[in-house]
Amino acid sequence: MPIRSKLDKNAVYFKFAHEGHALEKVEFYGKEIAVGDLRHTIAEMKKLPKVDLQILNDSGEVYTRDGHLLKRNIIVTVRRTPVQTQKKPQVLDLEGADIFAPLKKKAKVVKKVEPEVPPEQKAPCPPEYLCPLCRGIFENPAIARCCGRSACTSCFEERAVGACPLCARQWADEKPLPNPRLAEIVASLNLDFFQLPAKTVERQAALRGNQGPPKTEAPAGPAASPPVAPP
Repeated sequence: MPIRSKLDKNAVYFKFAHEGHALEKVEFYGKEIAVGDLRHTIAEMKKLPKVDLQILNDSGEVYTRDGHLLKRNIIVTVRRTPVQTQKKPQVLDLEGADIFAPLKKKAKVVKKVEPEVPPEQKAPCPPEYLCPLCRGIFENPAIARCCGRSACTSCFEERAVGACPLCARQWADEKPLPNPRLAEIVASLNLDFFQLPAKTVERQAALRGNQGPPKTEAPAGPAASPPVAPP
């Protein structure tokens, strides 16, 4: 084996791409060094076991073959790239699973909230339907002969003391006459749409009190058997 001297040593200069223009060298015997040997030597020098080193020429092209021979005294660039670990794709075990289950879930039912309807506002009862004496709705209206004005028959009877309670004229034997036309009009009114006067409310309550609870018939007992004649 021939003895090698220092004169047989040559060098290749390198710099890391991220370290600017700082040059370092790798010495070797011979006129050329393989890319794979240069990469291995630089990794040992820099203690970089977990990175993959790429060797680039002056044009920025990567030497892809480890057997490519580099001449002495050239300058190369070293680039570090993380080691690419090949991970096996994960396999999901879907045997027996219903993959359409999420689609089968019923959509959440949103209850429709209906707007609250405000209570119906009742209108005051028109004054032409009110008795001028009791201020209630006419009940059995009658008309005075002296002034032609109407009032409840009961109001005329309670307040007429020899004179008309509406115009104060003296009466002789003149009694108020029934006013059937006004009675028909009042009877046709739908009282649910009006605010009832207090007098009318009192009359309705008294009428319900006089009627009393509905009568219930006692259940019929068993029919009596006809008498049997003695033998």
